[in-house]
Amino acid sequence: PAGMQGETNVHSELFFPRYHMLGADMAGTIGAVGVWAEAGVFFPEREIIMTTDLSLLYGQPAGTITSDSTLMKKDPYTRFVFGADYTFRNGTYLNAQFMHGFFHERGRGNLNDYLIIAAERSVLHDKWLLRPLAGGVVISDWGEPKNNYALFYTPEITYRGIDNLEVGMGAYLFDGKGENIFAGFRDFNMLSARVKLNF
Repeated sequence: PAGMQGETNVHSELFFPRYHMLGADMAGTIGAVGVWAEAGVFFPEREIIMTTDLSLLYGQPAGTITSDSTLMKKDPYTRFVFGADYTFRNGTYLNAQFMHGFFHERGRGNLNDYLIIAAERSVLHDKWLLRPLAGGVVISDWGEPKNNYALFYTPEITYRGIDNLEVGMGAYLFDGKGENIFAGFRDFNMLSARVKLNF
């Protein structure tokens, strides 16, 4: 029960849903281009339903007013990724991959599509690593992509001129519409700095 007007106790049960998985992967080259692909079919053990008890908000006995939300159906679902990379003669490395379903997404109908691209190049005797192109596009509903997308751009520059030390600076820039996780960051653009010391 609430201690003050407008307060309520919250009881939340957290768990990791169990499922079985059947997967396959491959990697190889086509000429000088590296290619890879992975796919997994997930078989949830049971349907997961979240029940929210709203009774106390309306001054009723516990359990009399509830709302159920299906978080994950028992239907099997598939996540997959395929991509390619290539190193140009000047040392520029390019990587591109397409993913259906990010690692945190579960359940048929809850998987977004991601196109991720990165390009980087070491300069000045490998003392500096430049990553001017890094980011991607997310589409969460192909029926209405104009209102269900996200763009993210994450450039970075890293100094590696001292043994066992890396110093990096970068940015995380977001835009988009809809409910996907990256669109939710659209008002939270960030600058980053990091130091890595091996000893």
